[in-house]
Amino acid sequence: MALSVSYFEAAGAEGPSTEKLPPEKSPSEEVKLEDLKPEPLGDMFGIKLLEKIIELEDAFKYLAKEVGQINEKLTKRIDELEEKLTNLEKAPPAPVSATGEPYTPPPPPQKRFEVGELHLGSGFTAYNLAYETTEKGTAFTGEIKNGSSAPVEWVEFEITVFDEDNKLIGAKRFRVTNLHVGESTPLDETVKGPEAHWIKKYEIQFLRRS
Repeated sequence: MALSVSYFEAAGAEGPSTEKLPPEKSPSEEVKLEDLKPEPLGDMFGIKLLEKIIELEDAFKYLAKEVGQINEKLTKRIDELEEKLTNLEKAPPAPVSATGEPYTPPPPPQKRFEVGELHLGSGFTAYNLAYETTEKGTAFTGEIKNGSSAPVEWVEFEITVFDEDNKLIGAKRFRVTNLHVGESTPLDETVKGPEAHWIKKYEIQFLRRS
């Protein structure tokens, strides 16, 4: 009698596996980042990571120090420039001449001359007058003439000098002796203190005689 195998039996011997596969997850069931649990790092990896962090910290500290020094230098330089600008505003530079060179003002006159006679009072006059700056002050030179009607044993005069505000800045009293009628005597007296270019006005006045 011939053996016969049914289709179901053959399929049971060599057919597809009857093991169940895990069901596929839907998109809504995908694993989320916050659902993951941290896994411990390896020892060597942790050491390398710590060394890298320390290296970055050192680099940031160095950069911060360098930036601080640069800022300090810039601040100092800016302060110096501001000070120079302030000084320039207070005292602007001298004008430049046509040749391009800085303008240098001429020095004030140190000697001045008076033309004509100066009447001192009581018949006395002064002429050939000049005054100039000396080490002690301003020296007045010239001649004094006795134009009165009588000779004198001595006669006293006073020089007074004033600045541009008409303020008295110096005075000097002096005497001339043995001066006959019509005669002249040299004048050479120094008013101590002021320089000649300070003087805007002066007077020489007769005070008394004998």
